Amino acid sequence: MRGDSEPVGWPFYDLSRAVCAIELDPNFAAGKPSDAASRKAIVQDLRVARRGLSGFGEMLEQPHHVNVRKWLEVNGSPRLD
Repeated sequence: MRGDSEPVGWPFYDLSRAVCAIELDPNFAAGKPSDAASRKAIVQDLRVARRGLSGFGEMLEQPHHVNVRKWLEVNGSPRLD
């Protein structure tokens, strides 16, 4: 849907999509790692957000991103670079 262009705000879209996928993940709600397909999609969105947002690390430290930090921990702290 987005095409090949990457407007300035798209990394925020990817971060928001990852947050939504984490919140909707029944495995995460049960304290278990995500299934392979969900994990791959969430990691990809977080990677795009990390590359596009200069303050990504600081954003994840904000209280409202506690579930992203927990998800990363439950899923083995996948590399986002």
